[in-house]
Amino acid sequence: MCEWERILNPTIDIPLSINKLPRWKIGEKSWTPQSSGIQIPPQIISELEDLWAKHIGASSLGDVFVDDEISAFEGEERIALIRHRKREQKLRDAKLKQARQKNQGRLICEVSGCSFDFEKVYGSIGKDFAHVHHLKPLGNRESSSQTSLDDLVIVCANCHAMIHRDGKCRALNELIL
Repeated sequence: MCEWERILNPTIDIPLSINKLPRWKIGEKSWTPQSSGIQIPPQIISELEDLWAKHIGASSLGDVFVDDEISAFEGEERIALIRHRKREQKLRDAKLKQARQKNQGRLICEVSGCSFDFEKVYGSIGKDFAHVHHLKPLGNRESSSQTSLDDLVIVCANCHAMIHRDGKCRALNELIL
């Protein structure tokens, strides 16, 4: 099975020559895209992804060919093995309760400059809905560790997505300019 990310036009696009790619030094060995053919060492994935993004981003193919009727097959069921950090529902429930007590029963985004209230915007369907964000990211922990209610904040879905965009964890007071 093959999934094409992008089709490049060789008469328009500048080819990403194997000679233009760096040689990566990993321990005592060097690696090039031709040296393994199967697996990219984890140490260079980000750099190689950046090179590819710059390469396809520079393509003029999108300016030449626009298809208003692009379609694709979606919905194929896949089985995936993932690593997931356990979260405690009782902490989430307690944080939501604490936030409701603080805000006259409402769940309001705690990001500076946001204050989004799902119930105010969506009515009854938005009541009791909010995201709970960990100020100390679970992904940065080497093992399980204590989390208190002070380590959690109520955020709206948009702010939560922006906090974590590009795999980062941005500070709440620096998110909205």
